[in-house]
Amino acid sequence: MKNRIIIISFLLLSFCFLMGCGEGKIEENKEITVVFKSNDEHMGSVKGKTEQTLKKGEKTDWVIAQANEGFEFSEWSDGFKEIKRKEEEFTENTELTAIFVLPASELPQLTFKMEGADEVQSKTEYAKVTLSISNADEEYCFTDVSADIRGRGNATWKMAKKSYRLKLGKKMNLLGQGRGEAKDWILLANHCDQTLLRNYLAFYAANQLDGFEYASSGSFVEVVINGDYKGVYLLCEQVEVQENRVNIEVDPEKLDTGYLIELDQYADDDEGAQEGVTYFTAGDQMYTVKSDATSDQMNFIKDHISKVDSAIKGGKKAEIEALIDLPSFVDMYLLQEFMLNIDVGWSSFFMYKKPDGGKLYCGPVWDLDLAAGNDRRLFEGGHEGIYVADGAGLGMTQESKWFIALMKQSWFREMVLDRWNETKPIFEGLSSHAEKTANSMKNAIDRNFSRWNIFGQRINQEPDNVVILKNYRLHSKHLYKWLSDRYTWLDNYFANQ
Repeated sequence: MKNRIIIISFLLLSFCFLMGCGEGKIEENKEITVVFKSNDEHMGSVKGKTEQTLKKGEKTDWVIAQANEGFEFSEWSDGFKEIKRKEEEFTENTELTAIFVLPASELPQLTFKMEGADEVQSKTEYAKVTLSISNADEEYCFTDVSADIRGRGNATWKMAKKSYRLKLGKKMNLLGQGRGEAKDWILLANHCDQTLLRNYLAFYAANQLDGFEYASSGSFVEVVINGDYKGVYLLCEQVEVQENRVNIEVDPEKLDTGYLIELDQYADDDEGAQEGVTYFTAGDQMYTVKSDATSDQMNFIKDHISKVDSAIKGGKKAEIEALIDLPSFVDMYLLQEFMLNIDVGWSSFFMYKKPDGGKLYCGPVWDLDLAAGNDRRLFEGGHEGIYVADGAGLGMTQESKWFIALMKQSWFREMVLDRWNETKPIFEGLSSHAEKTANSMKNAIDRNFSRWNIFGQRINQEPDNVVILKNYRLHSKHLYKWLSDRYTWLDNYFANQ
């Protein structure tokens, strides 16, 4: 019996020893993986052996967090502050992220957190996000405000750098822009304008032209989504009926109410587009109503725009003046002609009718990224020529039938010439204002074009003399000169009329 107990004990001890030795052997030979990565390769990268396999007791080889030009290293995801790591022991598989950030720069920073993806996937379906704004005046900074975001644009939606539409969970005045609080905002990528300035300059000029009752404001910002740096954007106001924007009454129970409309030759391309429901045709042009409208209201505004079309093409001042606000049409003509906007008669041309027999007004100004010498189809990008007033004999489908008809009338041309002499300091000053604006955000511009290295490429319709420009300095100088030369040429042209 005693021998049996001894034998059993021996076997148990042997088993335990073997099991223990087995565990020790496994631990001794166990391999773990340590991965070092960047939170955003556009901001910085990790140099060295970024994936290391270690056995027990082995220490890591060195790695360094290296920020790209214009960005800064903040810390590692475990709180370690030094850029270089080496000779560390780990007991389990580990992933460490080098966190790179935008430095305090010239521009406000908009940071989005979004679940499921690092890029907005749709221009029709909103995605949930939280928004934080930093590096701005304290009253405009906040953290984690709920919002929705989606893509926007027609041709621009297909470009690498996307534009976005933002709907806040509550009304806010972002960065103190415009006239007050609202939920809807736009982030324009300006990807096919390699100066980033043209839309901003159009808004800037429109805000100084008092023929417009309302013009969008614009502030340059830098955008980050889920740690992915997206570049420099123009934050501006959504064109909409709202008390702080196009402030007109819209009554679903009335026919002669307020209407915000867009001349939009893309109207029948939209998903679910239906004439008489989502858009209407008047004078061979398509228009969308930028608010919900009943079928009766669509018929009403279609008939009204048809009357405007007939009156303008008829040329009689009394009939035209009874239907449209001439000061806003004159200022719109001057801005579009100065900027040589090829799409003036194609899309993104907004107007609104006031209720109760009110007139049709031009505005707000929108979408001039192809203007100011940035389209090869119009004078090969040159600064000379008249396009908005006569189509320049080019036979362009984008030409404005209304402005061509109006400028055939001596009384309208006289209004234009008088208004030019009143407002030409605004246009003369655009070149110097463009240079001042660009100089105020040099570091942010460098970061944008580090992220989007597109110099030397044709993104949309840029003329050859723009495509050949290899850096931002050349692009911006080209625009400054174009604006200055355009002012001189147009001033001489008007002086001889």
